[in-house]
Amino acid sequence: MGAPNLKQIYLFLYNAVQFSIHLFLFYYVIATYIQGSYKWEDFAGLLKIGTAAQLMDIPHSLLGLTATSIPACLTQVLGRLTILYLVEGNPNRHDAFSTILLLFAYMGVELFRYPFYAVKSLGHEIPILTWLRYSVWMFFYPLGLSMEAVTMLTSVPYYYNSGRYSLPMPNALNFGFNMGVFLVLFVATCFWPISLFLMGHMNAQRKKKLFGKPKVN
Repeated sequence: MGAPNLKQIYLFLYNAVQFSIHLFLFYYVIATYIQGSYKWEDFAGLLKIGTAAQLMDIPHSLLGLTATSIPACLTQVLGRLTILYLVEGNPNRHDAFSTILLLFAYMGVELFRYPFYAVKSLGHEIPILTWLRYSVWMFFYPLGLSMEAVTMLTSVPYYYNSGRYSLPMPNALNFGFNMGVFLVLFVATCFWPISLFLMGHMNAQRKKKLFGKPKVN
C-alpha cells in the first residue's frame, strides 16, 4: 500500500485530535470527581470545543470526504451542545451525579468512534474495533439520553424561577419565552421521538456494517 494522501492524512489527524480531546476529558472528569477536586469550569471550555468540532463531519460529508448522515449529525451535536449550555447555565447541575453520568456517556462513546475512523481513514479496519464502534452505543446512548432527560427536567425549577435564557414580557418583539416552560414541553413532545430517531439511525448502521451482505461484483 502506498503512502497516505492528503485526504487520508487530514482525516487521520482530525480523528486523532478528537480522540485525544475526549480521552483527556474522560480521564479528567472521572479522576477529579473521584478525588473530590472536580470543577465544571476547569474543563467546560475544552468540552464545548471538542463537541462543536464534531460539526466538522457536515462539511466532510458535503465535500465527499466521509459518508456522514447530516440530519443525524446535526441532531446529535446540536442536542449535546444545548444540554452542555443548560448544565453550564444552572450551577445546581455542575457537579450533579447525573451530569457525571451524562459526560461519561458523551465522551465514552467517542473513545471507540474516533479510533475506528482514524484507522479507516488510512484504508484499514480492525475487526474488534469495528464491532466496538457499532456496538458500545447500545450502552452509552440510552445512558446519555436518559441523563439528558434528567438534566432538562431537574433544571426546570431553576430556569423557570431565574429567568435565565428566557425573554420576559414586555419587550419590543411582544413575545415571551421561559426556558423552564420550554423544557417541560420539549421533553413531553419532542425529546422521545428525537431519541428514537438517533437510536434507530445507529441500529440501522450497526445492522448494515456488521450483518449486511457483501456486494457481488
